[in-house]
Amino acid sequence: MNDEPLLPDEEARLSRARVPVPLPDGAGDRTVAALRERGLLRARRRPLAIAWLAVAAAVLVAIVWVTAPRRGTGAPPPDGPRYVLLLYAGTEPPGGSAETRRREYAAWARDVAGRGVPISGEELAAESHALGGETPAAPVLLPRGFFIVSAPDLDTVQRIASTCPHLRYGGRIVIQRIV
Repeated sequence: MNDEPLLPDEEARLSRARVPVPLPDGAGDRTVAALRERGLLRARRRPLAIAWLAVAAAVLVAIVWVTAPRRGTGAPPPDGPRYVLLLYAGTEPPGGSAETRRREYAAWARDVAGRGVPISGEELAAESHALGGETPAAPVLLPRGFFIVSAPDLDTVQRIASTCPHLRYGGRIVIQRIV
């Protein structure tokens, strides 16, 4: 078959050649009946049943909308600014067991998330490996963990970071905006 468009005179001749062919009486009804018999066409639903289904669906949507939990109003949109909170160890060994501190940090992060602020974090191992560049003369302080927080501005992130249990253990938090 040729995919080229028709020329104007070909198109005119084709439209004049079209002849409407009437269907035999009852052909439409017989076709619909045959399709229903083969299960290819469902029977018509009664308008009242459709109306009741629509009302039930609207009521269900309203109930879900009213009872759904709402996020905090201070949360930025998901594509808003994000910040990393780098956790550096203090000069004194922290008190309590490492597992107790992990649970406390996790509870703090759940509380922050419960207020509608997206947050995630990880603890880093003490062991690290460096590639490239020169070896520094003085020992380099490495972060022991981090949190990533989505917030509308730096002031909000500083308020959140000031409640982190890391500060109670003598640690230091450095905040950097993620670009």
